[in-house]
Amino acid sequence: MNKFVFPDKNDTFLIVVDIQDNLLKVFKDEVKERILSKSSTLIRYFRQQAMPILVFEQYPKGIGPTNERIKEALEDDYKPITKTCFSGFLAENFKDAIDIIKKKNVVLIGIEAHICVLQTCYDLLCSGYNVYVCADAVGSRFDLDWDVAIKTMEKMGAIVLTTEMLIFRWLGRAGTEEFKCMLPYLK
Repeated sequence: MNKFVFPDKNDTFLIVVDIQDNLLKVFKDEVKERILSKSSTLIRYFRQQAMPILVFEQYPKGIGPTNERIKEALEDDYKPITKTCFSGFLAENFKDAIDIIKKKNVVLIGIEAHICVLQTCYDLLCSGYNVYVCADAVGSRFDLDWDVAIKTMEKMGAIVLTTEMLIFRWLGRAGTEEFKCMLPYLK
């Protein structure tokens, strides 16, 4: 069994997978809201810390762009990598983007957990990255698919945690400016 280690935030980047309205519209309202809320909180933390963020969009010509709440949280970091493959790792321009970033740890969020998130996770792990999946910031249309995907990613070697587990670990303490800036989003 692998020993759990939180990622070093200086060696970590975020990947946002396919959080697009035309995919989200078939999700249960509470699942959709959870994904949007937790994902935008995590994105805001990464932006506050000037940590790298990559965004995937699955066939945006047919499915449409990233959700507006996510784009708003991304601000200037909204420069999506378009793909038609399920694994973002296989997307054109992805390898160039991660070569520029030069970080070893990846935090993975998005949809759908059992398809694009899982396949991206698998390929990242096979390529030597440490993958951290925020279970509350990923989702699938069906609960069973989400549940099996989370368990499968963990068995593959990803570390599964939640948005607050990660952010509060990196914050370290209350009362700091960093904490005060994030407080409105931690709900």
